[in-house]
Amino acid sequence: ALAASDAIEPEFDQRENPYIRGRLGVQRAHALAANGRIVEAIHQLNQLVSDIPSNTSSGLPGDIASLYAKLSLGAGDYAAAARDANVAVATLTTVDEQYERARAWRVLVLALQADGQSKDAITQLEKFAEWQRTTARPAPTLYAALARAEHARAEQRTADAWREYATALDIAERWAVPADIATVVVPYGNALIAKGKLKQASEVIGRVARWADHDFDSALLQARLYSAIGQRSSAETAMARARSLAGERTVPALLSVPTPKGIDQ
Repeated sequence: ALAASDAIEPEFDQRENPYIRGRLGVQRAHALAANGRIVEAIHQLNQLVSDIPSNTSSGLPGDIASLYAKLSLGAGDYAAAARDANVAVATLTTVDEQYERARAWRVLVLALQADGQSKDAITQLEKFAEWQRTTARPAPTLYAALARAEHARAEQRTADAWREYATALDIAERWAVPADIATVVVPYGNALIAKGKLKQASEVIGRVARWADHDFDSALLQARLYSAIGQRSSAETAMARARSLAGERTVPALLSVPTPKGIDQ
């Protein structure tokens, strides 16, 4: 995606239609962020904001706010993530914008929960669920289930978390969009590893094995699994791969995860 963006970037300013320039710019910012070039991605978004006509009726402001929110969440700036995600949810209201709105709403719930605003997180989760029920489309249904899973895990409601994670993964696999499968597998796999459910974690994480050579989060998740099951050499190889893909993203130290006695192997 970034290579394709690099090829057409010189033509951005030649596009007379500001909407087309904006769409190309948003996609480039996503590609930069996915490759760990966070500073450039933010610069691209900032440039887009300054170029958008004040009277635009397109979904560009919401798309930009959604990516700002995702980047802020990754950087641990939960207040900024919640603010921008809220803007995205409020402005991405058409049928064509459902996918990005669903992703932003999940970020909003995560950011509020991480910022200690549990009541607000629950309120947004309920609003998210209500909207999802009215659409019955794959993206809202998937991301609403994922948001419920992550919130249940944060509140130590383990059975609810497993059920919702499984629901989200089932939808993602039926929809067969790689990015969405990975978005579910990463938190689901990390949760299973944390609970010592390593056999199930291996089955879930296997869904992203084919992308681990190219995707930072998938590579890091594989490294955590290998470390947890005691395959140190494979873990170090996966960590080396993750470091090569990290760009400006922080790579945590590789720690083994002891498996409690009697836990699923």
